[in-house]
Amino acid sequence: MANSHAEIFLSLRIEMLDTLVESRHSIDDSFGTLPEPMIRRQFKTVVDQMQRYLVSPSPAQLQQAVSTWSATLLGMGLSPRSVLRTVVTMGDLLVQVSKQELAPGPATNLFVREVVRLNFNAAREVVALFNDELEEQRAAQLITEPGQGNNVIS
Repeated sequence: MANSHAEIFLSLRIEMLDTLVESRHSIDDSFGTLPEPMIRRQFKTVVDQMQRYLVSPSPAQLQQAVSTWSATLLGMGLSPRSVLRTVVTMGDLLVQVSKQELAPGPATNLFVREVVRLNFNAAREVVALFNDELEEQRAAQLITEPGQGNNVIS
Protein backbone atom coordinates (compact mmCIF):
# COMPACT_ATOMS: atom_id res chain seq x y z
CA MET A 1 0.00 0.00 0.00
CA ALA A 2 2.93 2.33 0.66
CA ASN A 3 3.88 2.41 -3.02
CA SER A 4 0.34 3.35 -4.05
CA HIS A 5 0.40 6.14 -1.46
CA ALA A 6 3.71 7.33 -2.88
CA GLU A 7 2.25 7.23 -6.41
CA ILE A 8 -0.76 9.28 -5.33
CA PHE A 9 1.54 11.70 -3.55
CA LEU A 10 3.67 11.98 -6.70
CA SER A 11 0.59 12.85 -8.74
CA LEU A 12 -0.18 15.69 -6.30
CA ARG A 13 3.42 16.80 -5.79
CA ILE A 14 3.35 19.92 -7.99
CA GLU A 15 -0.01 21.07 -6.60
CA MET A 16 1.22 20.46 -3.05
CA LEU A 17 4.43 22.38 -3.61
CA ASP A 18 2.60 25.27 -5.28
CA THR A 19 0.09 25.40 -2.39
CA LEU A 20 2.86 25.53 0.19
CA VAL A 21 4.63 28.33 -1.67
CA GLU A 22 1.40 30.30 -2.16
CA SER A 23 0.46 29.83 1.50
CA ARG A 24 3.91 30.54 2.92
CA HIS A 25 2.72 33.73 4.69
CA SER A 26 0.06 31.78 6.58
CA ILE A 27 2.49 28.99 7.47
CA ASP A 28 4.85 31.47 9.12
CA ASP A 29 5.44 35.20 8.66
CA SER A 30 9.18 34.66 8.28
CA PHE A 31 8.61 32.69 5.06
CA GLY A 32 7.13 35.82 3.50
CA THR A 33 10.48 37.58 3.73
CA LEU A 34 12.26 34.88 1.72
CA PRO A 35 12.48 35.03 -2.07
CA GLU A 36 10.12 32.57 -3.75
CA PRO A 37 12.89 30.43 -5.28
CA MET A 38 14.49 29.97 -1.86
CA ILE A 39 11.28 28.98 -0.07
CA ARG A 40 10.30 26.74 -2.99
CA ARG A 41 13.60 24.85 -2.56
CA GLN A 42 12.96 24.53 1.19
CA PHE A 43 9.43 23.21 0.67
CA LYS A 44 10.59 20.93 -2.17
CA THR A 45 12.98 19.27 0.26
CA VAL A 46 10.14 18.66 2.70
CA VAL A 47 7.85 17.29 -0.03
CA ASP A 48 10.66 15.00 -1.26
CA GLN A 49 11.20 13.68 2.26
CA MET A 50 7.48 13.05 2.71
CA GLN A 51 7.37 11.12 -0.53
CA ARG A 52 10.39 9.01 0.50
CA TYR A 53 8.65 8.24 3.78
CA LEU A 54 5.50 7.12 1.97
CA VAL A 55 7.58 4.80 -0.24
CA SER A 56 9.36 3.29 2.74
CA PRO A 57 7.95 4.31 6.13
CA SER A 58 10.98 4.45 8.38
CA PRO A 59 10.80 6.05 11.82
CA ALA A 60 14.56 6.72 11.71
CA GLN A 61 14.24 8.44 8.34
CA LEU A 62 11.35 10.56 9.60
CA GLN A 63 13.27 11.45 12.75
CA GLN A 64 16.29 12.55 10.72
CA ALA A 65 14.14 14.57 8.28
CA VAL A 66 12.28 16.31 11.12
CA SER A 67 15.53 17.02 12.93
CA THR A 68 17.05 18.57 9.80
CA TRP A 69 13.94 20.62 9.00
CA SER A 70 13.62 21.79 12.63
CA ALA A 71 17.27 22.87 12.67
CA THR A 72 16.71 24.77 9.42
CA LEU A 73 13.69 26.57 10.87
CA LEU A 74 15.46 27.34 14.13
CA GLY A 75 18.36 28.70 12.07
CA MET A 76 15.89 31.02 10.35
CA GLY A 77 14.97 32.42 13.77
CA LEU A 78 11.73 30.53 14.42
CA SER A 79 10.94 29.61 18.00
CA PRO A 80 10.37 25.94 18.89
CA ARG A 81 6.66 26.71 19.15
CA SER A 82 6.70 28.18 15.63
CA VAL A 83 8.57 25.15 14.32
CA LEU A 84 5.86 22.84 15.63
CA ARG A 85 3.11 25.07 14.26
CA THR A 86 4.86 25.18 10.88
CA VAL A 87 5.13 21.39 10.64
CA VAL A 88 1.47 20.92 11.58
CA THR A 89 0.25 23.68 9.25
CA MET A 90 2.19 22.30 6.31
CA GLY A 91 0.73 18.84 6.89
CA ASP A 92 -2.77 20.29 7.17
CA LEU A 93 -2.32 22.11 3.87
CA LEU A 94 -1.23 18.89 2.17
CA VAL A 95 -4.30 17.10 3.53
CA GLN A 96 -6.48 19.90 2.11
CA VAL A 97 -4.83 19.59 -1.31
CA SER A 98 -5.39 15.83 -1.22
CA LYS A 99 -9.07 16.22 -0.41
CA GLN A 100 -9.56 18.86 -3.11
CA GLU A 101 -7.64 17.16 -5.91
CA LEU A 102 -8.51 13.48 -5.45
CA ALA A 103 -11.81 11.86 -6.34
CA PRO A 104 -13.75 10.69 -3.30
CA GLY A 105 -13.44 7.02 -2.54
CA PRO A 106 -11.72 4.38 -0.42
CA ALA A 107 -8.26 4.93 -1.97
CA THR A 108 -8.47 8.66 -1.29
CA ASN A 109 -9.62 8.03 2.28
CA LEU A 110 -6.68 5.69 2.90
CA PHE A 111 -4.24 8.14 1.35
CA VAL A 112 -5.54 11.10 3.36
CA ARG A 113 -5.39 8.99 6.51
CA GLU A 114 -1.76 8.14 5.73
CA VAL A 115 -0.86 11.80 5.17
CA VAL A 116 -2.57 12.69 8.47
CA ARG A 117 -0.61 9.91 10.18
CA LEU A 118 2.62 11.21 8.64
CA ASN A 119 1.79 14.72 9.83
CA PHE A 120 1.02 13.46 13.34
CA ASN A 121 4.26 11.47 13.47
CA ALA A 122 6.25 14.47 12.24
CA ALA A 123 4.68 16.70 14.90
CA ARG A 124 5.37 14.07 17.54
CA GLU A 125 9.02 13.95 16.42
CA VAL A 126 9.29 17.74 16.75
CA VAL A 127 7.92 17.58 20.28
CA ALA A 128 10.26 14.69 21.18
CA LEU A 129 13.24 16.54 19.71
CA PHE A 130 12.57 19.68 21.74
CA ASN A 131 11.75 17.64 24.85
CA ASP A 132 15.09 15.85 24.58
CA GLU A 133 16.88 19.18 24.21
CA LEU A 134 15.08 20.60 27.25
CA GLU A 135 15.98 17.53 29.31
CA GLU A 136 19.64 17.87 28.31
CA GLN A 137 19.64 21.56 29.18
CA ARG A 138 18.01 20.89 32.55
CA ALA A 139 20.44 18.08 33.34
CA ALA A 140 23.38 20.34 32.48
CA GLN A 141 21.87 23.09 34.60
CA LEU A 142 21.51 20.76 37.60
CA ILE A 143 25.13 19.66 37.29
CA THR A 144 26.47 23.22 37.15
CA GLU A 145 24.22 24.75 39.84
CA PRO A 146 25.56 24.09 43.33
CA GLY A 147 23.13 23.32 46.11
CA GLN A 148 20.43 21.68 43.99
CA GLY A 149 20.41 18.46 45.98
CA ASN A 150 20.77 16.33 42.86
CA ASN A 151 24.53 16.81 42.56
CA VAL A 152 26.66 13.78 43.13
CA ILE A 153 29.10 14.19 45.99
CA SER A 154 32.48 12.59 45.40
